[in-house]
Amino acid sequence: MANPKQPLLNPALILSAVISMLLTVLVLEWYGWIAHPDSETSTTVETLKLVRPGTDEPVKMAKKIDWEAVCIQGYLALKHLRKQGAPLLVVDSRNRGVRCERSGR
Repeated sequence: MANPKQPLLNPALILSAVISMLLTVLVLEWYGWIAHPDSETSTTVETLKLVRPGTDEPVKMAKKIDWEAVCIQGYLALKHLRKQGAPLLVVDSRNRGVRCERSGR
């Protein structure tokens, strides 16, 4: 049972936790384990677009939070969370579907 006169959160314990986190970040930075990308070293690997199956027209989305990525028959697609309808297929610059694997849940 806790002593009623002793505080529940010990200030020395909090201070040691903060200091250990700071030292951990400093050591990781010193040895180069934290990567800091900049605009000179970053490049676009591939530009993807969305198409409706059966058409070649790209689809523009207003809100990205309303969509969920799903793997359908080995291809990456986006499904709308609130509206019913066919999911949109994610394709690369050559209009090829982006492959995916189903992860075991």
